Amino acid sequence: MDRHVIRDSRRSRGGFTWKETLAVVVVIGVLLALLVQGILIARESARLGFCKNNLKQIGLAIHNYA
Repeated sequence: MDRHVIRDSRRSRGGFTWKETLAVVVVIGVLLALLVQGILIARESARLGFCKNNLKQIGLAIHNYA
């Protein structure tokens, strides 16, 4: 009987299985990929706004010079 008790206690120990760990890694990877993509889109938008502002300033400078 003691052997059955020892075996049962070994089976019920805490911790994560490799499937659970893999699932967590996959979810974190997907979230990081979405975050990086969002950051890149935000940077591109900021660059576009900066260029538009520069062109507007050049146009206003030319208009005021004339």
